[in-house]
Amino acid sequence: MTIENETRLVRHIGNDSATEFAFDFLIPTNADLVVTLYDTEIEETTVLTRDVDFSVTGIGDDDGGEVTYPLSGDPLTSTEWLIIKREVAYEQTLEINDQGGYLPSVLMAQLDRIVMMAQQLKEEVNRSLKIVPGGDVTDVTMAEAEEGKALKWNANGNLVNSTYDPDEAAEVAQTAAAVAQAVSQSGLVWEFSSSTTDADPGAGVIRFNNATLASVTKLYFDNVNYYAATMTAFLDGLDDAGQSTRRGTLYLFKAGAPANFLLLRVTGTVTDGTGYRKVDGTVIASGGSFTAGDLIAVQFAAAGADGTGSGDFSGPASSVGDNLVSFNGTGGKTGKDSGIAASDVLLSTDLGSTVQGYDADTCKNDVEDQIISGGGYYSAAKDLGNTSGTTQTPDPGDRAVQKVSNNGAWTLAPHATHYGAYRLIVLNASGAAVPTTNGWTSVDGAFDTTVTSKFLCSCEVWPDFSYLNIKKIA
Repeated sequence: MTIENETRLVRHIGNDSATEFAFDFLIPTNADLVVTLYDTEIEETTVLTRDVDFSVTGIGDDDGGEVTYPLSGDPLTSTEWLIIKREVAYEQTLEINDQGGYLPSVLMAQLDRIVMMAQQLKEEVNRSLKIVPGGDVTDVTMAEAEEGKALKWNANGNLVNSTYDPDEAAEVAQTAAAVAQAVSQSGLVWEFSSSTTDADPGAGVIRFNNATLASVTKLYFDNVNYYAATMTAFLDGLDDAGQSTRRGTLYLFKAGAPANFLLLRVTGTVTDGTGYRKVDGTVIASGGSFTAGDLIAVQFAAAGADGTGSGDFSGPASSVGDNLVSFNGTGGKTGKDSGIAASDVLLSTDLGSTVQGYDADTCKNDVEDQIISGGGYYSAAKDLGNTSGTTQTPDPGDRAVQKVSNNGAWTLAPHATHYGAYRLIVLNASGAAVPTTNGWTSVDGAFDTTVTSKFLCSCEVWPDFSYLNIKKIA
């Protein structure tokens, strides 16, 4: 026969159901068959045993056959490979004697095995590291494998083990990148410690008095930052501005992951510990969490200076009832009777032309349904409609009270550019789904899919953070 098929192995990837795996090339004998199992998760190869782990048909058939695996137990998963290959021994077993019998089929079979040897050599060479043809390197030696090391070229053109673990080098590079980002955003960086003990946290380290960010009331800064730069002047200056209840605002965030942050109002006086500073504060907002070893970037905005005026003001010796008061001169501390009655500046009967008209019961704004009636209540909320498959970003400036009908999968997100607070009524309809709450800094409460459910959501959107509180009413 002839060997025209260069294939000598086939790989099958599991799918949690298949147990029969075909091969389409000649395997002359059972001894020439090798079946292996490769687990991609643990990168481990196992040689399987015929009639124990698997069975096979088609040995000696030019068109190939089929391997059945496993004979018991679960089928291959998607992380497992079954590899079927032909591997003939590198030996010549044909002996032709002088004046002996000559059988062409026997000679052909040996020639076929020689071709099979060449094919398996070719397949293995194709998977090997090669030097570019025509290059100066012609004789390469390679060091023995050493765990945790990479191969690199030395000056003699040989492959040797690297000095450093490439995974550790990658971690160092990632840390350097995080530090660089933190420096570009803040310039002030400390390493976080998860300890809550009131003590010197160690060189370049910061810790809090509570493991939960929202409950922090004290920060313990080492006197030097992550770069070993002395920061006592900066830390002592945190209580220089404002009043004891509001010295300024500290913004701390994880370098490279600013969704993990602490926004804190500095209060009281900075205390000098031994080698560290203690800073009191009240949490304004927080998000995510900090983990020991995280690099924390620090920013501070001081409160505005207190006013220096006495605030005193004196009026005239006498005045006319209901007249308006105006300043007397430019001193800013004395007033006088302006001579103008308050009734003289009230709007007259031209309402409805230059000024929006109103009737005795209702003051109407130009926006549809935005009505305040009688004692100052809203007679109707802004209706955002029946939402399904969309993203709703209510505008805080559009209406103080808005509503939406939950009738399918949708997303509730904070407005990107308009800031303020509003209430959102969510009414579940027949197709109600739990909406996705993307983009909110903090979310309390949860929606459900009960058709009759009604929710009142308190929403706040500000430049530095956003907050969504979900309250089920019925």
